[in-house]
Amino acid sequence: MRRFYMTFLFVLPLLLFSQGENDNWYFGDKAAVNFSSYISPTNLNNSQMTSAVEACGTVSDANGKLLFYTNGSEIWNRDHQIMQNGAGLTGWWSSEQLVIVKHPGNQNQYYIFTTGFINATSTSKIAYTVVDMSQGSLGMDGLPLGKVVDGFKNVPVIDNNGNFFKTEAIAVAPTSSGDFWILIPNGLHLYSYLFSDILGFNNGNPVISDLNFPASLSETDLNHFGIKVSPRLNSSYNFSNYICVSSVYNPDSKNVVYSFNNSTGKITTDYRLNVYSINSYIPEFNKDSSVLFLGYNKLYAVNLVTSTSASPVFSQVYDFGTNTIVGSIQRNKYNDIYFSVPVNGNYLGKINNPNVYGSGITVNMNYFNLGVNNGVQNLAKYGLPQLIEPRVFESRCVQDITLTSPETSTSYVYRAPNTIKTENNYQVSPSSQNIAFKAGNNITLYPNTHIQLGAFFSAKIEDCLDENGQRLRSRDNQKSISIYLDEEKSKDDISIFPNPTSDILNIKTDFKINNVSVVDVTGRKINVKLENNKLDVKSLATGTYLISIETEGGISSQKFIKK
Repeated sequence: MRRFYMTFLFVLPLLLFSQGENDNWYFGDKAAVNFSSYISPTNLNNSQMTSAVEACGTVSDANGKLLFYTNGSEIWNRDHQIMQNGAGLTGWWSSEQLVIVKHPGNQNQYYIFTTGFINATSTSKIAYTVVDMSQGSLGMDGLPLGKVVDGFKNVPVIDNNGNFFKTEAIAVAPTSSGDFWILIPNGLHLYSYLFSDILGFNNGNPVISDLNFPASLSETDLNHFGIKVSPRLNSSYNFSNYICVSSVYNPDSKNVVYSFNNSTGKITTDYRLNVYSINSYIPEFNKDSSVLFLGYNKLYAVNLVTSTSASPVFSQVYDFGTNTIVGSIQRNKYNDIYFSVPVNGNYLGKINNPNVYGSGITVNMNYFNLGVNNGVQNLAKYGLPQLIEPRVFESRCVQDITLTSPETSTSYVYRAPNTIKTENNYQVSPSSQNIAFKAGNNITLYPNTHIQLGAFFSAKIEDCLDENGQRLRSRDNQKSISIYLDEEKSKDDISIFPNPTSDILNIKTDFKINNVSVVDVTGRKINVKLENNKLDVKSLATGTYLISIETEGGISSQKFIKK
């Protein structure tokens, strides 16, 4: 029986974000940040974008390579030139939001949804523009730089009656079947448009929900508003996400948190929270949707777990002062939460300890200096890029699951009311990204299960819902994740030391080492030299790495830290 070793990296948040589409942020006045390293972001000083006052967006490929960025009016390609046919988009300079979605059925195409300023004198409307990355002239790397598809620039988004929208708010909610909902609040309704691999963007046929918002989200320059969608909630809820619609109209702000079902595209009656008493309206959720942050002159944290519709629970985190405001609050790919402060635009601020409501939540106003570009300071403005949502499929939670063959899905969540187990020859390779197991009682990995280095995998015990929306709770007191190894495992133990190390990493094993590979936390392979079971790591940057050691007894994947 073939032996194997496995290390679960539950401590690394990148398990939920294996794809690199959100590695880069381009925003503000030539400001740009790279998030490929979990340890610390880095400056990028190559942006040509100078007029991204609010809405902006950035797309990278699955490996983190920049594809393009936009301010809603122009699109720059990865060589930092205006993309072919990429000028003249109708996004308004003061619109609060735009979103970019990869076409579920065409991996070369991205849809940029730009919004229109709500002032009635503006002719700007919500529209979409299609970028095809297989077209366009060749870049410095010899590959196409992308092009706006002829006839698909500034295509108006219309409602069920054929009318245009004039709002500045838009968001994306992934479905459980790999499609997306494009969400647009307008008037007193939420319009949800299905964007699927078969239909594409289903323009003119929205699913409509009543918002019952305290004021109409309409065309008046006294009413600015936005929308944010929470991360997917634990399956024990009868809905999939929270949605926060936030508005400021002189002199007060209004924030309403709704429950949303990503199967139907509708707001549900399960949850509603009104937060009317604080003058902050820039929203963002933390990673598990337990805390909502609202900012403007002050930053507040709202406890979504203990709040009730009659009594919201919130606390002030920080007072920015009357002359300083938060322009945008945004989670990055690792669920760290950053904010822009336009008055002091040299920096991105950061919310510390955002995932546990209480006094531990603090603010670092000057967390990250945005650097200079040709001697000129890069500046944040009022907007930060919304995340590019990955396409993730989820199985229905109706029966137990046994997996026996190599994984074929790119992103998939397996759900079972009781048990998920693997046997025979189940494999997750680096090309099969974002594989998750969620079972009610136990997850069991038998020998000949292979989670290869560079792949991303997570396992979690939690209750789930069946296809009728009924909660399936496990009744067995035993809840566990088990890994069964060959009985001869003790002969094949592999250890590495010292750990942490600054120069040499020693490998101890009774078997001959056939191959060694090292990757950083983004999955990027690092060149290293092995000699006499000693690995030279002097040239590595400080940080956390994964080493895969292949011997005659199997493969061991372990974490080490370079000091």
